[in-house]
Amino acid sequence: MGIALIISVGKTFMSKYAIIINGDTEPRHLKNVDRAINSLKSDGYEVFVADVEKPKARADHYNKATLASLTTLVDGLKTKITSNDELVIYTTGHGDEDKQTGEGKLCLEKDSHDEKADRCQGKVVADLLDSIAFKQRVVVMDNCYGGNWKDTFLNDPRTLFISGGSPNETDVCQESAPRLWAPKSQIKDSNRDGKISWSERFAHLMEDQPNSSFPQFMASKDFEDIGKEPTHSFSLSRAERLKSIAGKLESADPKKRLKGLNQYEGYSSNMEKGEIEEALVKVGIFLSSQDPQEALAAVNAYSSLMFEIKGNRDIYARQLRGAFKHPDQKVRLQAARQYTNLASTAFSNPFYSPAEETRSGLADIIHLLPDGIMDVLMKRPEFLGVGLIPESPWHYFSITFTRADSQNLSSQIYPFLKSNNPLTKANALVLLDEIGGQITPGELETVIPFTKDNRSDNQERSIRILSNSVNTLDTNSANKAAQVIRFTFKKPYNINKFLMYYLKLAPQLTRDELDLAYKDFKKESDKNGWGFDSYMNAQRTRPFLADHQRREIAESLFTALIKDKGWQTSGLAASLGVYGEDLSEDEKAIVIEKIKERLLDKSTENYEIKDLLLSYARLAKYTGDSEKTECAELIMDYLAKSEGLDTVQEKLMDAYTDLTLGEGYLP
Repeated sequence: MGIALIISVGKTFMSKYAIIINGDTEPRHLKNVDRAINSLKSDGYEVFVADVEKPKARADHYNKATLASLTTLVDGLKTKITSNDELVIYTTGHGDEDKQTGEGKLCLEKDSHDEKADRCQGKVVADLLDSIAFKQRVVVMDNCYGGNWKDTFLNDPRTLFISGGSPNETDVCQESAPRLWAPKSQIKDSNRDGKISWSERFAHLMEDQPNSSFPQFMASKDFEDIGKEPTHSFSLSRAERLKSIAGKLESADPKKRLKGLNQYEGYSSNMEKGEIEEALVKVGIFLSSQDPQEALAAVNAYSSLMFEIKGNRDIYARQLRGAFKHPDQKVRLQAARQYTNLASTAFSNPFYSPAEETRSGLADIIHLLPDGIMDVLMKRPEFLGVGLIPESPWHYFSITFTRADSQNLSSQIYPFLKSNNPLTKANALVLLDEIGGQITPGELETVIPFTKDNRSDNQERSIRILSNSVNTLDTNSANKAAQVIRFTFKKPYNINKFLMYYLKLAPQLTRDELDLAYKDFKKESDKNGWGFDSYMNAQRTRPFLADHQRREIAESLFTALIKDKGWQTSGLAASLGVYGEDLSEDEKAIVIEKIKERLLDKSTENYEIKDLLLSYARLAKYTGDSEKTECAELIMDYLAKSEGLDTVQEKLMDAYTDLTLGEGYLP
């Protein structure tokens, strides 16, 4: 490992520019672009983006990610940047390598005008990016084989090169990009100079070192990082990488051992046959670890290594089966799950004859049924076959590697629901439920009696089977199943379970049946007050309500909001956002004011703020431009302070786009 030592004296640049390139549509890659934009913009860079979609974060310049569009974007950048400016280049998405030269390739968007052209390019992209002037340059690449580009860019003395992986490695960018492009508030200013340097960003990444690859941080001789500390390069040879992982397994620190096991799991696809065999020996020791977390990680690592190895896997498969006897149930369950996955994938490889070892291994899994392994078999119907049901024709185990769909398997299990043996009936119901089984109209009467058994799991299992059968029941039988669900949860009334199962059948039900369910729901909600369960379930029921029913629910929610003292405002407002079309203009205005009051309240929790903003956005659609603008600004202020994006925050990004770009409104 070489170390380059540079003493920074605090550089000053005339201007700072960045170019971001992504040629793939996967959400993880699109999010990488947004993260990088937000990070670079906060550091004062003018950002040029070549992406398959217009990013949600606000960049200064945008072009598509075809080679032609990228060339246009670079040409535009070259008219602005000079040899006195700082340049950052960031590439994400997919990458490849030239099998002959070993050079990296960056995969761009397919050009509709040149369908035959290879979208993964090496030298062409390198020459294009290398043609941009700069005084100092930072290149960040987290696409696969990004580590292969280091020599391409480090031929310049003023460049810092950062990659998500080392040469010849496939990267998992979601293990590095969120940490490298994290907001400055999350990154430790280790030298307390008030600046977040690239070294400190990389250190933040390596605090939770990726499992699937080994990042590189390499500076050429004249590169000067931000701040007062020297720049240290970091890059490991292949032998050093594997030694690093193996060394963690020998540590007395359980956290380091766990990290080593996780790295073996993630890194397995980057290893050669001999390396994998050596790793299997090291990892196999931990399959019997008394620490459940450690044993679980060993099961996952061992299975990943087994998947990659070619040739006869008998000896390794037998060792994995040893984990079936682990004292911890979760370890046994995961070992069996991994074994079944391997049996239908790697074990069916022509290098391996699955019959004897697989029969024996799956027979072991069957013995684990009392400990919860049944759900594994139910989700893998090709492995059903040995005495799962005492009277089953599959008795004494005959494995067939044919995949049966849920409905086909349901028809095989159904006859055992009529058995005179209570255990057989119970097993059959469990089987049918675990595979997401569905019944036909003629089978309905056989399942209904189980719904009256409120002393065991049979009641809820049978209800679940009824609700799963929306596509196999006709209207009459669906109505009957819905009536059973209504009466099952009526005394005592369980609104959550009732709606969870009932609404699955809703597309098949008549208006009369839906009206009866609505009366029950409305009556119970009015009686108990519009608390958390009622207003959350109001959102779920709206698609199945008639217009006058929607208005009634909207009035009830609005009345509850007006009477509320503050602790339910957020939830009620969120529900009223869904019912925006059913409110009067005056009511919408009042709800919006309530939302604003709650947003200004310092006691409002973060999860409430997200829901309030989303509700505000839904209601703002029906208002004038000034309200839309105010809402959009509040959303952007909130997102700018957020750490990453969860599901609700992604909806807020979409809401912001609707408010600013939809229906002719400009950003």
